Formats: sequence, C-alpha cells, structure tokens
Amino acid sequence: MTLNEESAFQGSEGELILYKEFLSHSLDFKSTILKKNKSEEYCIYVYAWRSGATSDEHSDSFWERIYGPISLENAEMSQKIALEQLRIFSGELIDGRKTAKDIERLREISGDENAEYLAPLSFPVKQYVQGKTGEEKIPVSATTLVIANDLFYIEHGKNWSIGTQDDEKTIHCFRSYSSLEEAIHDVHKADCSCS
Repeated sequence: MTLNEESAFQGSEGELILYKEFLSHSLDFKSTILKKNKSEEYCIYVYAWRSGATSDEHSDSFWERIYGPISLENAEMSQKIALEQLRIFSGELIDGRKTAKDIERLREISGDENAEYLAPLSFPVKQYVQGKTGEEKIPVSATTLVIANDLFYIEHGKNWSIGTQDDEKTIHCFRSYSSLEEAIHDVHKADCSCS
C-alpha cells in the first residue's frame, strides 16, 4: 500500500483531523485514519472510488465510504487495522504463508519498507512470448507474488519476472531472472544509472 505522510491539518479541540491515509495499488480503495484533536482516539474508515459521468464542469466521481468507523486508542494498532481492512476490501490480500521474518527480509533486500508478499492468485499474470504471428500474451501461474518499489516480482516455475499492472489489474511480466534478489538488484542498478 502507498502511505501518505501525516497531514498538517489543524482543528479545534474534539475535531477530527486526518492522521494517515493508505491507498490500494489499484487506487480504487483507500483507508483513512482520523484522529481526535488533543486526544489519543483514532477512527478508521474505508472508501471505494466511484466513477460516474463527467463533463467539463461537473463530475459524478467520488469516494464512497464503505466501512467504518472503527474507533481505537492506539496509533500503531489503528495503522495495522486500517491496512488490514484496506486489503480485505480491495482484494489485495497478503500471502498468509509468509512469516514476519520473510517479510522483514523482503523489505531489507528491496529497500522498500512497505514491500509485501501478495496472495499469488490476487491478480491475473501474463507474459509476452514470441508466437507464430508475433508477440503473444500467455497466462502465467504465479507461485509467489511480491510488490516492492511500485513493481511486481513474480515467481513462476524456476524463474522470477518483473511486471507492471495495466488498467484491468493484469500484471504483465517483462523480464526474467533466476532469483528475486537478482531481479531487485537489477532494478536498483538501473535506478542508480538513471540518476
């Protein structure tokens, strides 16, 4: 999930101010944590983006609240619950087979503190291959799916691929590697040479 920094909104005593906001990878869902000003009470809400008719002067698109509030008195727990609820509603569930140690190692090697293992069947995955009539997209059975640094890393068979997501939420693989570490290293190397 993408984490926006704490907002600098000001409010009077008892008013709710925006504390944190998390967006789904698809950008179709968000969870917000509102904090009561001058108190340690946090309220969690989940929203879905609703697209409607648009014109030059008017848009029917908006964020619709679909869940909440959940009230808590612990900042750390409120963030955990907000992310959990966002994953449930957005369908971007984490891979329950991975341990905290696995996730910690992934975040360490990727350099992304929000890197996650996603459930392998969360999204359809396709790979471009050379076919008889040119390039074709074929489905890939992912055994492991990782999101880190705004890229997907997909384990399929004995290979890992890097991929990006299209508007239909399909992940398209575009490079193959022998390991996750090699794929992440190659991305970091490319980032460094561009700077």
